[in-house]
Amino acid sequence: MDFSNHFQERFSFLLPKDFKELMAYSKEYQFKKGDKIIDFGEKKKKVVIILKGIVRGYIVNYQKKELTTFIYQEFAAFAAYEPFLLSKPSNHAFECLEPTKVLMIDNEDLEKLISTNHRIKKVKEKIIIEGLLLSFKRNESFIKLSPEKRYKDFMKKKSGLLQRVSQKHLASYLGITAVSFSRLKKRIYDQYELQ
Repeated sequence: MDFSNHFQERFSFLLPKDFKELMAYSKEYQFKKGDKIIDFGEKKKKVVIILKGIVRGYIVNYQKKELTTFIYQEFAAFAAYEPFLLSKPSNHAFECLEPTKVLMIDNEDLEKLISTNHRIKKVKEKIIIEGLLLSFKRNESFIKLSPEKRYKDFMKKKSGLLQRVSQKHLASYLGITAVSFSRLKKRIYDQYELQ
């Protein structure tokens, strides 16, 4: 499925003219592996939509260790929520894990569109709500689920990422060390082989 079909399916309340307006204000950018789309401390409010590639969101903890909090792939839309919702600098950085192509729209342009089109406002609200729900579900999984169950859920929902994201980043996203992740992966693989 191409981006425009996916986007129009995801935001089915948009009219074709709404989609064209939104695309007219969006700019396409290419990033290399390791580039940051949004860096720590940025205050710029922008929505990012991934056309191709993978982006991880991460924070740095008190031990100066990077902790992966989000992994986004094709057609995902995200924003740095601190600037977007609180008008504060971003606590997250968003780094490309492979060559990545994105569409970006600045909030100022988005607000111009929203002032004349209420359906565009629903797009912004849906992106924010989806991001918050993703955070809530991830936090809940850390409270309720074992690392093994979190890994199995990840395998079910995002199995295509297992070959595209490094073990280090996957382990961090799942809240375990790279060594524990390797053992866990082997144990699960051995279980499937025995069946």
